[in-house]
This record gives sequence, C-alpha cells and structure tokens, in this order.
Amino acid sequence: MIRMMKVATAVAVASSMAFTATPATAAVKTVKVNVTLKGDLSWTSTESLITVSSVKGTSAKKTDVFTSLTGTGRAAVPSSTCTVFAGDGVLKGKTGTITFTIATGAQACGAADAAPAMVNVDAKATVKSGTGAYKGATGTLKIKGNFLVKSVAAGTKETDQFTVTFTGDLKTK
Repeated sequence: MIRMMKVATAVAVASSMAFTATPATAAVKTVKVNVTLKGDLSWTSTESLITVSSVKGTSAKKTDVFTSLTGTGRAAVPSSTCTVFAGDGVLKGKTGTITFTIATGAQACGAADAAPAMVNVDAKATVKSGTGAYKGATGTLKIKGNFLVKSVAAGTKETDQFTVTFTGDLKTK
C-alpha cells in the first residue's frame, strides 16, 4: 500500500508540473537598420494615375543589414507639387528578407511645378513579414529619398535614378 501511495504521489507531482511549467520564449532581438540604396525607378502615368512598375536598388556597402530593394507603387497625379503614394517592397540581406508596405500618409513632393524636378519622398515602411534571420520581424522603418523626373505629362514612361534611406529598428524572434 505504501508503495502504491508513493507511485501515485509521484504521478500526481509530475502531472501538476506538466500543467504549471512555462514554455521557453524566444528572445526578442533588435536589428538596427540604417541603409542607403540607389537604383532605378520605372513608372508610367495617365491623366489621373502614376504607376511604379519597378523599383530596384542596391547598397554600396556589402556590410549593410540589407543590400537590395525591390518594389512597386502607385500614386494619384498631383494637383499641386505633392501627392500621397502607396506601395509594397522587399529588402533583402545576406541572412534574410523583410516584406513591407508603405504606411498611410506617405508623400512624394516635387521641388517645382514643372519638370525636370527633384521629387522628395517621405514615408514609413510597415514590416509585414520576414525570412531567415528576420523571421517574425515587426517594426516600422522611416524612408527618405529622392529622384529626378524628366516629364510630368500624361502618357509619360520613364526610368529615373533614385536614392533612398531606410532607418529604424526591427524586432525579430
């Protein structure tokens, strides 16, 4: 009888430990991002819409967290020197990628009403997902950049060189 009580007690203790044990949580890591990329921005326009069919850029520093950028976007043809825009993109590094969307409120503003004109971009990128070392990534990155447009006429099809800088912190698991 004593032996059965010891076994029953051991089983009861083991069972209660299984229910009260807390699972190990993955440590959250912060990844500092400060990368400048340069490349080509291809777009077309109609009377009312600007469609960015391709954004392709690279970092000059191979030691940067992210070394390449791809993306697409769209904006209304501006009635003044500024317009809001939206888009999606991917930043790729040696140890993984992040996919992002341009957050509401992004602006592209021309330095003049007529082309050629420098267009300055001010936006935030909200991280949607990540792969590799950035799996489970979350965060918002600031985006500042510019490109020179040659024409603003409807029916324009251009490829312009751009420079853009992403800064901020990512949280990964």
